[in-house]
Order: sequence, then structure tokens, then C-alpha cells
Amino acid sequence: MQVGRPADALPLFQDLFDNAILSFDPGLLLDCAARMHLDDKVLEVCETIHDRGVVNWRLLEFEVQYLEKYNIGKAIQRLSEFLQTEPQHRIARLRLSVIGILHSKPELVSSSLDDLPRVEDLPVEYVRQAIGVLKSGKDAALAVDYAYRFLRHHFDEIEAHNALIQSFVDDPQPTLPPTLNVVEMGAAVCYLEVPNGTPKWIVIEETERPISGLDEVSPTSPIAIELLGKKVDDRFTLAKGAISSREAVVKQIVPKHVRRFQDSMGEMQIRFGPASTVESVQIGPPEDPVQKWLVTLLASVQKRSNAVSEVKSIYTTQHVSIHLFGSSFGKNAYNGLVTLALAEEQVVKCCAGTVEEREQAALALRTANTVVLDLSAIATLRLLRLERILATKQFRFAMSEGTWTELNMTLKESTSPLMSGGTFGYHDGRFTLHEESAEAKEQRKKENEAFLSLIQVNAEILPPTGLASIEPGTRESLEKFLGQYGAEALALARNPDCVLWTDDFVQAQAAAGLFGARRAWTQVVLASLAGVGLMAQQEYSEATARLVGMQFTATTFDCSVIVEALRLSEFTPSRYPLKQMLDVFSDPHGDVQGLFGLFAEFAVKFHQEQSFPERRCLVLWSFLEAIWRNPSAHNFLLNMRKFSSRYFGVNVIGEAEFNGCFDQWFTNRERSIL
Repeated sequence: MQVGRPADALPLFQDLFDNAILSFDPGLLLDCAARMHLDDKVLEVCETIHDRGVVNWRLLEFEVQYLEKYNIGKAIQRLSEFLQTEPQHRIARLRLSVIGILHSKPELVSSSLDDLPRVEDLPVEYVRQAIGVLKSGKDAALAVDYAYRFLRHHFDEIEAHNALIQSFVDDPQPTLPPTLNVVEMGAAVCYLEVPNGTPKWIVIEETERPISGLDEVSPTSPIAIELLGKKVDDRFTLAKGAISSREAVVKQIVPKHVRRFQDSMGEMQIRFGPASTVESVQIGPPEDPVQKWLVTLLASVQKRSNAVSEVKSIYTTQHVSIHLFGSSFGKNAYNGLVTLALAEEQVVKCCAGTVEEREQAALALRTANTVVLDLSAIATLRLLRLERILATKQFRFAMSEGTWTELNMTLKESTSPLMSGGTFGYHDGRFTLHEESAEAKEQRKKENEAFLSLIQVNAEILPPTGLASIEPGTRESLEKFLGQYGAEALALARNPDCVLWTDDFVQAQAAAGLFGARRAWTQVVLASLAGVGLMAQQEYSEATARLVGMQFTATTFDCSVIVEALRLSEFTPSRYPLKQMLDVFSDPHGDVQGLFGLFAEFAVKFHQEQSFPERRCLVLWSFLEAIWRNPSAHNFLLNMRKFSSRYFGVNVIGEAEFNGCFDQWFTNRERSIL
């Protein structure tokens, strides 16, 4: 091990461990296996140690980090058994509570202040988890003070500052007043020495051991005695002297927690450099004609927008997963799919579009006993507002523990106070600000919670134990390329009785290429449900029209889908999803004969619809114009006009209306050419 040969050390350590040599430390074997990323070996050794009756926190803490990744149920079992013998072990209880919050198991959560470790005993890596657990319970109001006290002990640690910020901004928010009327115990005071001093802060900390580096003074110090009871603009003696005393004036009084929060936010970038999670922009006075801060902010927004546009282009032209697309701007596959689907002129690569691929997917859905959900499929369902189909009994739905945790965190994060206010953006050369009302945000929060409950009831959350046995290099590549949750979905879908439901074609290719896994995508799943009567045909047609509008590749449609696209766009060719439907007809690489046949069927059916003749002409003109953009379709259209009676049959009124609309369109087109 010392000379960097863990592969040679592993069988030697294994031999010592298997023979239960009393003097051998099994931690050496675990360390060796961990360095080689042999996660299945780590789990195997930990299981053997447990079977031998060896239980201590150091080994359990090491094992639990692997169980949280591969088997949450066993992690809960291990921690629960340990707490039965060590009920006062607060770190173990905290670890169990975090699992309870992440996996929506409130019965595991111990969230009172008495259940948490003292700030003096809490390892830095656990502080943000502690704040999250504390804010989830009845002692949530104490979270700020807990984080504040921890920061006093670990002021040089960025995690301590992040924990204090977290205590202020996460739900529920603290009720501290922003300012105080008078100086009191626990106040932070900004003062200015007269006549020409610079602003300075002191904090009256209730301790006999104040930390001078944090500007603290004890309540019994001379300056604290001078300040107590003072108000803003009051003068006080800063320091007494034999010749002359130094005077100062109070400029601001705030709670000490507020002062430390402002300091952590404002100075984090300076203290921790690139590691800072906060970036500050100096805002000038209102009379500043240049307002450099605003220029800086707008430039940052524009730069981010350009970066996202560049990543969209890379996604479209290269072999990039939706996870990689989302992670490029700090998000995941759920956010990535939504961003792609809602962007104009942006495809979502969900399938290759071959007949064979569609037939294989349909067959997989008929023969598999489990449909494994990934984040992209879940995001599409929500965009279509078809969450209810998860409650159908046609399929046994399942998802990995990591997918569930990621979804949980994503939906809760989207409605947290951190995301409040407005969204500043830049699009087509213009800056935009989208604001969400408190009522709309609350409604979205309720919908998210209802959706998570629906999944808990109707989808099995399965441990991805098979992921640990995948060759380490392959596993790490999958986790990097698809995310931990995406790799877990593939591990579940390896089972021959499963089919992976994903709208990420790259992920589907990885699943098939590496493991021979079967897959389906959203339209095929919806078609399967409609085929057995679990989804109304009109509902399926509407969903398909929306998929076309969001430009999911190779989405097949018929005449009824075109009608739904018309209805959804209110017969306006420039609106979603009719605009995208017309783009399909104008694609020079499309199946011209098939699209023309579909148009002819639609034209006949459309003239049977009850709508104004001028509205019908407007719609027909938009389709005619779209099809005409493909030169190979010209003869099809001209022959349809010439032999229109063959298409309309006895519907002479419809034929006359079509001919009139066609002639008017063609005449206008010829005039524009001339």
C-alpha cells in the first residue's frame, strides 16, 4: 500500500481477514478496497464484520456512506441497531435523521435541539446536515443561533459560514428583527469615532471569553457598559483618557446573528476565493450616472445566457447526455429536460426514430414486469401534466433510491426562499425579468408535494445494489456521464424483466450498449396505455401534440394530433404547438409522401370541423406554405388541387372551400414571386 500497489495488497489483506487474524485491522482491507473503488468488496467486508459481531462507530460511519449510495434500507437498519445499543450517540442519530428527510421518512427524524450534538462536538462536515434537520422540526427557530455558535468555533471553515447562511434562507425563515432600537445584550453595534473616524463594529457577546478577531466584547467590558441602552445617533465614550477622552456615535444597531450573516455573505468571496458560494456586487449610490454595478450584473446575466445557448448547441450536435447538459449550469437531468423542452428551436433527443426501435420498445413494454423511471421521463410527464398515469396498474413502476432523492431535492429546492423573487434572463438581445407571485409559488409547492406523494404510493423505490458490482472504471464513467441517479437507473434496468423509461437517447444507448437493457420513451409508453384503454384517445392526441411542440425527436402523429395542435394554439400558426407542427411539414429531410398523405387526410377532415371559413383558409395556407418549402412536394400539392374531387368525394362544399383557399394562396404566392 505504501508504494502504491493496492491491487497486490488486496489479496494479502483478504487472506488475513478471511482467517480472522486477531491482530489484523480490517480497516486496512477496507481502505485498500476503497482506494481501488471496489465498492462491492467494501460492502462485502462490512457485512462480514457485522456478522462477526464487531460494532463501532468508526467502521459503521464508513459503511453507511456506501449504504447510502447503494442500499438505504440497510443503512437505516444499521443505524437503528447501533442506536439501540448507543442511544446517546448524537452523530448517529443525526445521520439517521438526514436519511429520513432525504427519503421522506419522518419517523426517522429526531429534530429537536436536544437530539443534536453540541456545537463543540459536531464535525464540520455535519454542520449543514444538522441545520437542515433542526429546521425541519419544532425547534426550527433555534437554527440560526445553533449555526451562529458553531461559526464562532469554526470561523475559518467555509462550511460554517454556509451553514449560517442556510439557517437564514431555508424554510422556515427566522423571525429576527433586522434592526434594534437600543443596544442590548447580544447586539452588534456599528459606531463612528468623532470627528473623522471610519465605521467599526463590535458585538456584545454573552461570554466572559470574547473572541477579539470577531469584534466581540463581554458585557462587563467598559465599552459594552457605555453602549448598553444607547440608540442610533447617541454619543458614547469610546475610551477615557487623562488628557482627553475619545468619543464615538452609534450609527447602526442590529442583532448579532444578523450582523454575522451580513458579514458572512459580504466577505465570503474575499475570505474563501473561488470556493465561495456567494459572489457580491458593489452597488453604487442612486445618483451615480454610470451605475457600474448594474452593468456588471447585466453582463453576468448575458454571459450565462450565452453559455447556456452554447451548451444547447453542443447537446444538439454532439453525443451529450441530458445530465451533462443540466450539470453544465449546476442542475440535473430533470432541470435539463425542462430547459430543452421549453426552449424554442431546440430538439429533445429522445429516440433515433426507426420503425424497428419503436417496435422493440412496444414489445418491451408488453413483456416486462417493471418500468424503471429516470429523471428525464419524470420531467416530461410533469410537463405534459400526466402524472396520474403513474397510478395506472398496467405497469409496475420503480425508480432508484438516488433518483428519488434527486427528485425530492429538486422539487423542494425550486420553491425554497433561495429561489424567491424573480428570475433575471437574457434572450434574443433583450433582458427579461420573470416574477412569481407568492400565491403561485405556494400553489407550485403544493403540486410538488402532491406529486412526490403520488410517486411514493405508486412507484417502488429500489436500492441500486447492482451498481456496486459494475467494473469501477465503467461505473465511474457512468456516474460522470449520467449522474449518480442515471447510473443507478441503468443498474436497475439491467434486469431482463425491466425496461428503462427515459427520454434521453444517449442514456438509452448506454443502457443497451453496456448491459443489453431494453428501453422505452414517453410517446411509446403513452401509446401503450392508450392502446389498452387506460388513456383516452383525445388525451393521447393532445399529449402527442405537446411532444411535437416541445420538439421531441421522431414523434409520430396522425390527423387527430394535428387537430389537437390547432386547438391548443387557438388556430394561430405562430403559436405552440402548431408552429412546431408546421416545421415538421417543412422539413426537407422528412417523409414527403407520408406527410402529404397526412395533410390530405387532415384537409378533408378539417373542412368538416365547425369553424369560420376564413379561419380554415388561414390554417390551410400555413400548411400549404410549410409543405411548399420542400421542392419535392410541389407536384403533390398541385395534383391535389387538380384532382381534389378524388379526396373530398361527395363533400362538394368542403371541396369548393378547399379549392377556393388553395387558389387564393397560390395566386398570392405567384404574385409575391413576380
